[in-house]
This record gives sequence, C-alpha cells and structure tokens, in this order.
Amino acid sequence: MAIAVTTILTWCRLSTAAKRAAVTEALMPDDLSDLAGFSTDEIKEASKTFPRLPANPFLLSPHTTKRLTQLTLWVKDQVRLDAVVEFPDATDQDEFIAQIETAQRRHKIRTERQKGAETLANVRIDPALKSSIGWEAWIVAVRTALTIAYGSKGVPLLYVIRPDATPDLTPRATWEELAIHAAPHQGLDYESDRMTVHLFLLNNIGEDSDAYTYIQPLLTRNDGRRDITALIARYENDATIQTRVNEANKTWEMLVYKNERAMSFESFCQKIQKALQHFDRAARPKHEGDVIDWIWNHIQNAELNQTVSALKAAQGLTPRTPTQILQELAKEIPNLVQASSFKQRVSGVHTGSSDFTFDGDTPTHGAHTTEGKLFCGSYSHSRWFSDDMTQYRDKIKDIREKHQPEYGGGRNKQGDGKQGEGHPKRKNQVKKHQLKVKELKKQNEELQLKLSELKRTDRDTKPGSN
Repeated sequence: MAIAVTTILTWCRLSTAAKRAAVTEALMPDDLSDLAGFSTDEIKEASKTFPRLPANPFLLSPHTTKRLTQLTLWVKDQVRLDAVVEFPDATDQDEFIAQIETAQRRHKIRTERQKGAETLANVRIDPALKSSIGWEAWIVAVRTALTIAYGSKGVPLLYVIRPDATPDLTPRATWEELAIHAAPHQGLDYESDRMTVHLFLLNNIGEDSDAYTYIQPLLTRNDGRRDITALIARYENDATIQTRVNEANKTWEMLVYKNERAMSFESFCQKIQKALQHFDRAARPKHEGDVIDWIWNHIQNAELNQTVSALKAAQGLTPRTPTQILQELAKEIPNLVQASSFKQRVSGVHTGSSDFTFDGDTPTHGAHTTEGKLFCGSYSHSRWFSDDMTQYRDKIKDIREKHQPEYGGGRNKQGDGKQGEGHPKRKNQVKKHQLKVKELKKQNEELQLKLSELKRTDRDTKPGSN
C-alpha cells in the first residue's frame, strides 16, 4: 500500500477536505505523477488561483506553496528514473518532509551542474588517450567528469556509460548513485545526453592514435555509449589485462627501496600500489599477509632496519594493514633524507666525489644507481622516455654536456649509447679523414700542374707556332 494523496496534502498543511479536493482537482486529478508536468513556477502561479475560485475560495500559505513545490520536484525525480511515484505505507510525516526537502536541494545542485554540462565539450583530460598506457588514468578522469556533469535528463551523465543498460532500482546510498544505475536509456533526453558524452570523449582522444582508430567507425553515430564500449573492448580485454599483470609481477619481484636518491619512498609506494591495483582488477588480488611480508623483504635501507623490526614485533599485538605500515615508514623518511643530504655534502667537501656516474648498468627504476648516484650513461629508448625519467632528463643532458670529455664522451645527449663527438675514437676518425682530404688535395694540385704543363707543350709543338 502507498500513502494516500489526501494524507500527503495534509502533511503539506492543507487542513480541510475542501482545500485538499480543490488542490487535487487542479494539480493532480489522476494521481501524484501528474505533478511531473508542472514547473515550479507553474505550481506557484497555480497557487495564486485558489483565492479566485467561484465557490469556497481560499488562500494557500507560503509554507504550503513551498511544500507543493518541493513535492513536485520529488515527483520529477521519480519520473526521471521511471520509478513508482508513491510513498510507501511505512512513510511517516518526518520522513516525507525530509525526502521532499532533499529533492529541492538536488534541484539546486542539478541546475548548477547542468550549466557545467554545457561546457563539458571544452573540458580537457591531460594527457589525451592514445594507447593502453594511459587508459586506466584516463577512464577514471572520464568517469569523474561525467559524475559531476548533469545531462538533459537531469541525472549525472555517467549513467550513459554504465556497464549494464538495464535500469537497476536497487536502493543506493544516495539518489545520485541510484540515478546513475536506474535512469533509462531511452527518450529524447537520453539521445541528447549520449551525443554530449560522444563529443566529450572525442575531444579527449588523440588524433591518429590507436584509440582513435577504434572509435573512428562509430563517429557518424554520435553515441558516447558505443564509443566507450569499443574502447573498453580494446583496453580491458584479456590480453591487455594480462600485459598489466605481467608488468605488476615484474614490479612485485624487482621493486626495492634502498634510499631516496635511488628512488623516493613516495615513488616506491605508488609503484607497489599500482601493481596491487592491477592484480585486483585482474581478479588476482594479493593476500594482505603476503603484501606485509613483501614490505618487510623489499625495504632494503639499513637506516630503516630498526623501524622495520619494531613494526614486525608490534604486528602480533597491534595488527596494521599494508597501507598503515607504509605510512609508519614514511614518517621516518624525512629524517633519513636530512641525514643523507648532510653526509653527501661532507663527502663532497672532503673527497671531491661527484654525485653522478657514467659507469655501471642502467637502473631499472628511476635514474639513480644503488649507490645513490645519478646515472648519466646509456638508457634504452623506453627507459629514457618513461614517466619516472621526466624529472631527470634535463639534468642528465646538462651533465653530459659539461663532463662528456672527462668521461670519454661515450654517450650522446639522447641516451642511445652511440658515440658522441667527444669520444676518442670519433676524434681519431675525424683526424684520419682530415689527413686523407689534405692528401687528396695535394694530389689534385700536382695533377693540375701536370695538365697545365702538357697543354703548354702541345701548343709549342704545333706547326706555325713561334
């Protein structure tokens, strides 16, 4: 059973049966859903007509008019979701008031966010999607933007690209979350909203990229749902998921924290968290106990040994999650950084040692060797242009320009391992070429002299010459 309309109007402070009957006849002659056809301004105008009724005129109080306006907004929200427009029998007056007041607050938020949807096409995600490398961060940014922006239907635009097209009216924590799952994929409003999403996605996909190739056949449809379905099929299939899992396994096996120069603790935490997320998304989550054991074994900084031992001992008495353990370790890092920085300055003053090197193997993470020195030697193309090298590339180039002759000039600025101009072998080759050119020029001069001599001799031996 549902709450009767007369009871609802009583809760709106229409105290007499005659008033309730007049309002019902004017605004909702069939049922409560009739209110969805009125705007809030029309409800306010209708309220002004009751004092002019030919029989039993009456005046609606501002409070009653406000309640009817709020009730209208609540009805519109139900209609947006194709939900039943009624209040369950268990609803009391306090809950009724709370629901319609919440509907009014949603209306204010919706009005502002629908303005945001008008400029959604101009919102840029940096970087734009080009390949599977940036897919995970990009799709998170897309979903966030579509959650904030409201479309023509008056619900978050994220409903357009939800996984299941079938509406799900299962109660949720908030009305917005319910709307995302329950708003129907039909009607003119939906057609408009999916075109808005299409334009937003198109403006955030790199042209001439792998991603653009997969949506290009769909461009004429102007359907954001089809676009996102094609991209998910490309970047969330079994092959791409396995690729990410392989990368996560590599991180799980090789990632270690030695010191801040080799890799910052913040980067260390980010890398392992990203790897764990890959495992979770592939339905292969790591057990929390395994992650904790991993932390103990992969913190290889001697100055943190005491902290690690203390955390191990306390784990039996006060269990901590992996995140909490990393947070406890992070508290100790500033002290290590200060001590390390001081030791390096003292070392530099007394021994004249440098904080960079051209020798050794290329670091697997970051740009520092296990000794904490900036590695300025040869990098592979993928390592040189990886994200964790961004902050070091310019510094490495400057060091190479200044110190390449001192270290034999064995690597060029691009880090490709080829011989630069300052390499001794290169210099010897240049000298050899210069000598060869000089020798050829000398031979050319001698040949020119011989040619001139032959021409003069030929003229002298011709008949008639003086």
